[in-house]
Amino acid sequence: MVGKILKNNKGSVLIEVALMFLVVTMLTVGYLYFTQAMRMQTVAQIAAREGARVYAITNNPARARERIRAELALGRVDPDDCEILIRKDGSKRIVSVQIKRGFYVPAAGEYNLNLRGGAEYILENNPEIEEKGQL
Repeated sequence: MVGKILKNNKGSVLIEVALMFLVVTMLTVGYLYFTQAMRMQTVAQIAAREGARVYAITNNPARARERIRAELALGRVDPDDCEILIRKDGSKRIVSVQIKRGFYVPAAGEYNLNLRGGAEYILENNPEIEEKGQL
């Protein structure tokens, strides 16, 4: 009787399709999460670079913060979910942007992802800034 059951393979195709569907679905969802994280990482890097550039040109951290928030919004990232650090070190203007993102993986749990971008520029010799006394 056991040999008769093992030789009957009528339901095996259905089981194989179900397992392959599960594997393909998991791979697709993983790919979507990965590409979304890489997109957000790129947005953070571009926002930090633009903010540092504006800070180096104008020497105004408020204008740099505005530019960073605009770049984040342009990249469809909520600026309120980000931590923006702007500082200076001598003639260097340093900007760091960190995006905090959480995601849930079925059967594995919830994970937090911190995506960072940073940039550093040297303050330009800008006569408009020197005249206004912003240095």
